[in-house]
Amino acid sequence: MPRFYFDAREDGTFIPDDEGMDFPDLTTAEREALETAASIAWDNLRSGWANAVTIEVRTEHRRRVLAATVSLHVERDDSPPR
Repeated sequence: MPRFYFDAREDGTFIPDDEGMDFPDLTTAEREALETAASIAWDNLRSGWANAVTIEVRTEHRRRVLAATVSLHVERDDSPPR
């Protein structure tokens, strides 16, 4: 079973995955990357700040095969009503 590595990028911070996880195929690894990015983004939103989180997936040969990004954007209008 192939091993995939899930590196995280968040506001200029890079967090490499040195352990990796085994998945039967890239489609399953893609699902894991999206779920991981969404989970990190949700935790960030709950802690009071929103941003973009990217999970970059590499193969065991260090080749990047996909990047999954979850972006949170809040647009707020606090101006008084007219």
